Amino acid sequence: MRDFEDFAVGDRLRMGPTSVSRLQALAFAKAYDPQPFLLSDEGAASHPLVHRMAASGWMVAALAHRLLIDDMLANPVALVAEPGVDRLRWLRTVHPGDSLTLEADVIQRRRLASRPGLGLVRMRLRMWNQARALVMTAVLLLLVEAPLHPVVEHRIVSD
Repeated sequence: MRDFEDFAVGDRLRMGPTSVSRLQALAFAKAYDPQPFLLSDEGAASHPLVHRMAASGWMVAALAHRLLIDDMLANPVALVAEPGVDRLRWLRTVHPGDSLTLEADVIQRRRLASRPGLGLVRMRLRMWNQARALVMTAVLLLLVEAPLHPVVEHRIVSD
């Protein structure tokens, strides 16, 4: 089980690819983001930026999270919580049929002063499409167990 000590600034994880299916994109849009350009090609035809059906940015973020969690299940992490996401940006439209990969770089780590048995790991996420065009970025916060190592006292014994 990986804990706080197993994360180092500069570590990089690569995950995926994962495909964006039309049925998934449509189901997600109907349930959570029912904007016309996410529901059909016809609904996207008159959109000023998107001229064919797109996947919701929120779905793209969910796919990135799924890739990350799948990696954590395959390579267990002593994850306590994910207390937040900073600077989430959707940079390029994702369409059904696209294939996405995720890179996660550890950019900061620190023990919590208030709870030294926990560590905060900050990761920069970058998601790319099959053309290696950047489609999403974010900074994810992970709260990870950070075992305290007992202090070993060394006494000098004199004769």
